[in-house]
Amino acid sequence: MTNAYLYKSTKRLLLITLFSSFCAFIANAQDGEALFNSNCKTCHSPFEKVVGPALKGIENRHSEEWLLKWIKNSPALIKSGDPDAVKLFNDNGKMQMTVFTNLKDDEIKAIVKYIVDVKPPAAAVAAKPTEEGGEPKSSNTWIYLLVAALLLY
Repeated sequence: MTNAYLYKSTKRLLLITLFSSFCAFIANAQDGEALFNSNCKTCHSPFEKVVGPALKGIENRHSEEWLLKWIKNSPALIKSGDPDAVKLFNDNGKMQMTVFTNLKDDEIKAIVKYIVDVKPPAAAVAAKPTEEGGEPKSSNTWIYLLVAALLLY
């Protein structure tokens, strides 16, 4: 094997690794939305009160540590006498939030990141071109460019 061949092979391997890491990062960001939809959407919306309060801006109202405790087991936090937990409980008609001890810290952080990053529906639709039926049209151009770059090396 020549040095040029090893150099090209190493370069390809590095690009494939970077591409895979990038795809995994995107998948994790999307996990927050999936987790929100499967665990939170029944009672919450980022933008309006449903059963529980609207969640947009939650990262400014509470610390990450507090949110982890609250989401995992809000009844325990209320019972402990935490003033923020008691106030939130009382302000929402003393409705008990579901206990989510099954969620890992990283999953809760992904949900919070989704809430932080989510855009209002009207703004999201207005900002993106739409296909028939009014659905936002996605652009995969960057994926095609990355694959083309990988193939050229």
